[in-house]
Amino acid sequence: MAKKLSGKRIIMIYEILIAGKGAKYNLIAGMGEIGLGLILKLLPVQIAVMLIAIGLIVAMELLNTAIESAVDLIVPKTYHDYARIAKDSAAGGVMFSALVAIFILSLLLFPTLFKLVSSG
Repeated sequence: MAKKLSGKRIIMIYEILIAGKGAKYNLIAGMGEIGLGLILKLLPVQIAVMLIAIGLIVAMELLNTAIESAVDLIVPKTYHDYARIAKDSAAGGVMFSALVAIFILSLLLFPTLFKLVSSG
């Protein structure tokens, strides 16, 4: 049986996405890219692929925050190589998902932008 998404969870997701610099910038860039896709009249399936790519970044940001918070709870104010590896790996996952999303968005947006610029 699936659990309901409680108000506390929604507020926590909102706080992480708005308070976190990286997540906030990713959301702003994602909204801009979706807006550009709508202006360029991309197909609905292309917009859906863009949303999936942006959603991947947001999900990775949430995972990164969870991992960093758990590591900070377990290893408070001390340095440990495993803590560094965990935090760096989580941040690397965010960066990798962002690079994949940039590649996907470029494949979707650049051909239409190129046609628009070359015809104009």
